[in-house]
Amino acid sequence: MAKTSRVQKVQNWWKSLARTKKRKVILALASVFVTSYFVGWYFGRDMSPKYDTEDAARMFIAANLHADVVSSDEVILSADAGLATYTYTLSTDSVMFSLPPADQVAQMKPPRRNPFREESRFLALAGIAAAPGGAIGAFSTVTEVVTRATLPARITLYVTAAALCATGGALGFWMGYRDDAAYDAPVFAHALKDRDNWRAYAKPLHDCMNTRDAIALLRKIDAADNPGKPSKDADRLEASSGRCNHLVTWATRRP
Repeated sequence: MAKTSRVQKVQNWWKSLARTKKRKVILALASVFVTSYFVGWYFGRDMSPKYDTEDAARMFIAANLHADVVSSDEVILSADAGLATYTYTLSTDSVMFSLPPADQVAQMKPPRRNPFREESRFLALAGIAAAPGGAIGAFSTVTEVVTRATLPARITLYVTAAALCATGGALGFWMGYRDDAAYDAPVFAHALKDRDNWRAYAKPLHDCMNTRDAIALLRKIDAADNPGKPSKDADRLEASSGRCNHLVTWATRRP
């Protein structure tokens, strides 16, 4: 007599269940997926960055700025925020707002509304509110069926439930997590136009360039006065300003 495989045992067990039991098992597994989805969505929303504060805008500027000009005479910083480009000039202490040429903007399509995302908070709250009942119902149903199931069937049910729970949670987190900078939010927009924020980033770069010029001048003077000897003053100043090289290199990269 041929040995029955695990798959065949599970299939035979499933066939032996009454139709009502099958429905309960399917509904229980579905409730596991739905509950984990909404819980994942809630955590995704909770862990999403909040761009409605001035500190968030300052972080955004720092992460996206680029030094277009860096010298002891001038520092010009810029950062793209949506369609707009903000440019700060240290010598005039001004922030300019610019857009791409009109013909390019005319070819762009405005962002579309996503009804699911807009209503998903309500749906998630409703799902979380119903989660305890769904979880308890699923647990009681699965427990009732599992106690009478064969070992392969139990393992199959457990693995299926775990997979649905992980998939639902991951999908919910992905749908709930949002990292869209709110460029038009009043606090965020104000912070982007605030000269103090830009000056705080531009001034250290300007000081670094002055330090570089001072080091170069010291080396030039010492080379003229003491040919062939190291410039101790320039070496000390350079050692104390090691962060300047990193800061200038970082600021001149392209985000």
